[in-house]
Amino acid sequence: MKYFTLMIAALLMFAACDKDEEDQQPLADEAYMKADVNGREVNADYKVILQDIIFNSYAPEDSLVQFQRFVANQNPEGFFATLHKTNLDALNYPHTFYPSSKDVQRVDFIYYDTKNAVYTHNILDSTEFSLTINSHNSKDVIIGTFSGMLYNQNRDSVNITNGKFEIDLKKY
Repeated sequence: MKYFTLMIAALLMFAACDKDEEDQQPLADEAYMKADVNGREVNADYKVILQDIIFNSYAPEDSLVQFQRFVANQNPEGFFATLHKTNLDALNYPHTFYPSSKDVQRVDFIYYDTKNAVYTHNILDSTEFSLTINSHNSKDVIIGTFSGMLYNQNRDSVNITNGKFEIDLKKY
């Protein structure tokens, strides 16, 4: 029994030893999207379990990345981003995306307020909003920032400042 215990301990120590660098890269501890919306802090760190693997995804063959977070269950407030014509493995970081009406690499970004009103960017003026990915690792965790003006269908606007995100993506 003594030798069996020593053997198990040795195996555990061996298994706990060095892993290759790729395994050392972290997943996001607490995935989130947060920003100041018209000066009010919005911390969207709630993930909808059944939607998370669909709406927080990276599809290299389709050149598509999308991610979202909400403030809380039963609360529509949150953020949703889609990056078109994007291969995360080929970008140089940091990399900034802008809205566009053309079929080019671009961001589509939506903010949902507490009353479920939809605010999005002005596709005719790409300078009003931007999203930057600062890093992407082999575990498909992206970290970055976003800011700019968003508008609803009535032309009411919200000013997004200090936007930050850290999201785990599911690769398809």
